[in-house]
Amino acid sequence: MAMKKKENQNWEEAFRTAIEQSGLSLYEISKQSGIDQSQLSRFMRQQRGLSIKTAEQLAAIVGLRLERKKR
Repeated sequence: MAMKKKENQNWEEAFRTAIEQSGLSLYEISKQSGIDQSQLSRFMRQQRGLSIKTAEQLAAIVGLRLERKKR
């Protein structure tokens, strides 16, 4: 179970870094992605995670690519 949490932290941290490095405000990302700005703000403060759908929307804006891990 601890490994799963660590994996989540890794991809979530990659999203946070990409958001910070995008040069876009959370307001701009919100408008472009359709994701509520308060949801993005809570994610950036590590108060909530992201659903797959939200991660896909966000990835398109900040230049990340989601890929299913092969098992």
